[in-house]
Amino acid sequence: MKLYVLTKDLDIGYIAHLCTCDECSKRRDAELTINYLDGLFMSQTTIKDILSKNDVIAISNNLDELKEMKLTMQFSDGYLCRYLEAELLKND
Repeated sequence: MKLYVLTKDLDIGYIAHLCTCDECSKRRDAELTINYLDGLFMSQTTIKDILSKNDVIAISNNLDELKEMKLTMQFSDGYLCRYLEAELLKND
């Protein structure tokens, strides 16, 4: 079963690898490798980082559910403001 993620940037990917090596076990914080749907690397993070930074806003084993959530969020005022702000900062 794949676990899909929706990031705060509205990218959809999946958890490609969950590291549970001795070091992760000692730290009590597994490292995750997240890939885009096409298999390309998206990010590497830890569970604690996901919770503290709010980088991932949804996790599901249902890809269609996340696609619908993304579509809904794309038209929200908050997302529009963040998008416009990012575009304005690109030009500086």
